[in-house]
Amino acid sequence: MGKARRELKRARREARGTEDEAAFFVQEKRAARGRLLRRIVVIGLPVVAIAMAAALTVFLHEAQIAGIVLLGASVIWFPLAMGFLGSSIQPRDRLANRRRGF
Repeated sequence: MGKARRELKRARREARGTEDEAAFFVQEKRAARGRLLRRIVVIGLPVVAIAMAAALTVFLHEAQIAGIVLLGASVIWFPLAMGFLGSSIQPRDRLANRRRGF
């Protein structure tokens, strides 16, 4: 566990039972809401793009435009999905080895 995370846990433990505890609760709730919104966008974008492409193909008989819609959506979706996946990974403490003398 990194030093910053250890200090956060210590501060949360010290705030337990006081009015400062509400600040930690609000911060966690805001972070959870952001994660949910990103998850909805990452899942919803391909669904909307496929529905648009299907509608273009079936109703307007425009296969080329449907392909462009799918290509554009995949170009937008891939970095979003990689960012969502990368944000869930805990960063490494790269200075830990230097502090230990390695």
